[in-house]
Amino acid sequence: MNTGNFKNSGASAEPISVYPLPDKLGGGARAALVIAASVFMLLSGLWNVIGFASGDAVLFAGVLVLSWLVYIILGGICALLWLDCSKVAFLPPAVAFLGSLGVSFLIGGRMSYSAFFISLFSIFPALCGFIIAVSMKKGAKRTGAILSAAIGLGLFSTGLLILSAAFSGQNIGLSHITATIDSARAAFIEAMQTTSAKLSEIYGNDISGMDIELAVNSVFNLLPAIICTMFMTVAFFSQLSLLALCRICGLYHKLEKKDTEFSLSVITALVFAVSYLMSIILSSGDSAALAVFDNLGMMLQPALAVVGLMSVLPKREGNMLRVGCFPLVAVLLLLTFAPAIAFVLLSVMGTFETFKAARRTNGQDKDKI
Repeated sequence: MNTGNFKNSGASAEPISVYPLPDKLGGGARAALVIAASVFMLLSGLWNVIGFASGDAVLFAGVLVLSWLVYIILGGICALLWLDCSKVAFLPPAVAFLGSLGVSFLIGGRMSYSAFFISLFSIFPALCGFIIAVSMKKGAKRTGAILSAAIGLGLFSTGLLILSAAFSGQNIGLSHITATIDSARAAFIEAMQTTSAKLSEIYGNDISGMDIELAVNSVFNLLPAIICTMFMTVAFFSQLSLLALCRICGLYHKLEKKDTEFSLSVITALVFAVSYLMSIILSSGDSAALAVFDNLGMMLQPALAVVGLMSVLPKREGNMLRVGCFPLVAVLLLLTFAPAIAFVLLSVMGTFETFKAARRTNGQDKDKI
């Protein structure tokens, strides 16, 4: 993205308009975004603190999910503020952190390390926006900015968790972590078995034949991919909300082509294809190799599904709008009635589209030579 008063190098993402387009956010729009980001970041920080203080794991998980949904929008707002005027971009995270820390003190009556770190987690969306903004300033492509933000958010969250446990005097060794996961797995299996027995009794359907232990183990084996996908989802939609805000605020013309195009490398597509095929081949057993390939495939599948979806969406070519009616209608029907199949199909389409794009680019390079 062109920054520093958004000086445009000529590679705009939209055709030139006959009307004067703004170079920066207006004072009112900037104030509105700062206030909105401050209020919602503070609210998400407060309900995280309250959920943590309650000691109820279910409630805490629920407020974290709610925060995750809010962070998708806040990440885009913070990214735009960091790009447009970094002097005011620090205000929302400062308000959220100090407000959450104050409420933690009022609830607990004293300051604890856990309260400090859970309050510090309230700056999560500001960090996401900051990494996206810096990546775009440094010339990273859209996928590069998203990946950088996801990695940064993962390291930040992991660091907070480790520091909180260390300062609280808890054991953070690998054996302790493994034991905690195994304990959670056993508790979850027991809870699912109890729930299935109650459902069988209520509805009169015998579901005792379902292998609950296998299902739970499969989910826990995919925990690395699930966690990585969560961070990737926040980063992707935060960058997408940035693009939407730029269009709303009249700043979309300041974006470069690299900031709006979503493309993946051949290596990504190749790794996904190999992982998907190996998962099918090894699916009859239960091994460490299967878990690795399943996690790799699950982490890469959403990105390739996005590429596949974009390949069937209407495309503008000059003054014409090209629409592939049959693929678009087929995908929409599958998304409505069989979303799981549609997701796999879109990821496969995205893989082929990535290979085609790479071949097309290599062909153009050869022509230039």
